[in-house]
Amino acid sequence: MAVKETMMDYIKETSIIGKANTEAAEEIVAPLVNEFLKREYKNIVIIASGSSNNAATTARLYMEKSLNMDVKVVTPFTFEHYDHRLTEDTFVFGITQSGRSTNTISALEKVKKLGREAIALTGFPESEVKNHCDVVIDFKVGIETVGYVTKGYVMTVLYLTLFALMASKKLNLKTENEVAKDIKQILDAFSIHPEAVQKSIEFYNKHKEIFTRMKRLQICGYGPNFGTAVEGALKISETFGIPASPYEIEEFMHGGYLELTPEHVVVLINSGGAGSQRTLEVYNALHIITQNVFMIGSFDLPEEDKILRIKHNIDEWFNTLFLVVPFQVLAHMICTDLDIWGKAEEIIKFENAIKSKTEKPDYLQ
Repeated sequence: MAVKETMMDYIKETSIIGKANTEAAEEIVAPLVNEFLKREYKNIVIIASGSSNNAATTARLYMEKSLNMDVKVVTPFTFEHYDHRLTEDTFVFGITQSGRSTNTISALEKVKKLGREAIALTGFPESEVKNHCDVVIDFKVGIETVGYVTKGYVMTVLYLTLFALMASKKLNLKTENEVAKDIKQILDAFSIHPEAVQKSIEFYNKHKEIFTRMKRLQICGYGPNFGTAVEGALKISETFGIPASPYEIEEFMHGGYLELTPEHVVVLINSGGAGSQRTLEVYNALHIITQNVFMIGSFDLPEEDKILRIKHNIDEWFNTLFLVVPFQVLAHMICTDLDIWGKAEEIIKFENAIKSKTEKPDYLQ
């Protein structure tokens, strides 16, 4: 019997696929760039759910900065039933890594009813979504059979980033030198990725007792890495099965901290940029309430036991590609050490009662 890939296998594969996709950037994003350049669009709407939505949230600010236009990320149900006002200069597309998300498929049908071309980004272009779209684009993630996606999340962030970068080049919004500089930062980020994995494993092992016993987790980020916080919270809650909430660092200070007790665990993402000093201040102050406070960032941070320092000089637009790693590693290692990968019978019954995806094809079994 073939050995099934694990979450950790896909985490470790991410840097390899990421580098390859970055080196082939113009080719792999060309289908979406070509659609985008068909007319003079002024804004973008991205329809996505779950980790795809989190990835789009993570990439959104870089897309706005590069293309000099508003980018909105909306969930499929909200788009279909409430928030679907599209102007003639709105570029809209959906993302579903599996190609099987029924809500995204339904939202793309809504796009067609609105008289617009339905475009889908997916990791599986031969999946069900192709039957509901005018254009299906493969964002080159490859196979990922574990439902709690890791590689797919990062590859979605990457694809959207490269799309914005190459489209900005075509529109003369970035010079060749600026494009080359950003590409180098992305490649450097993937060079750091394996070290981030190893350091995250060591960090987990050092604090295993706290992480395996935690009952409540709050994660704070800011800027592009707010999306990292959202994805980190989802990854922990959907695997470990505990409540985990994401906050923008300053919003945490407007109510989120009030539930804290000495037993709570808080992880702060310090990604440099405008929020770095404030995050460090919050980290220090949180020890008044709980000692279970952790911070993730660079070597510029203090050398402390509960600060995971990853050596890098990648700015906050691109360190998203590896600052999510600690949460992915935590999810995998906690569930592996506690042997809790199987879903509870009630959860399985619930999923069967309320379908959110089309039938799983053989290649994902």
